[in-house]
Amino acid sequence: MSALDSDNCPSSVPEANDDRLTVRSSNRLPPLNYLLECSAASLGDLELAALARSANCLKQARLEWEEAVAQREAAGVVRWLMENREALLGIARMTLDAQASHQLPGDAT
Repeated sequence: MSALDSDNCPSSVPEANDDRLTVRSSNRLPPLNYLLECSAASLGDLELAALARSANCLKQARLEWEEAVAQREAAGVVRWLMENREALLGIARMTLDAQASHQLPGDAT
């Protein structure tokens, strides 16, 4: 059994990155009995840990959002290339043909 403080609560509140308090379901709080037995200081620590986890989740969500936007932009560029491929290839061929017909100074063949 873990060490308890004077209020019969765990003597240390898990850190914000502690998986024991990471919630992946609808249960977002420790059991009510735990909360009712905790001191004000322990509840304050629990609040700070929850706020830190929230900030971490928001940071991760922002990174995921930015990656989704970047992938959408990449898809847009690819779509544009698909829609304009023939015209781009035609321009490239004309440019290559023009370059081939003009010898640069110093290019003796």
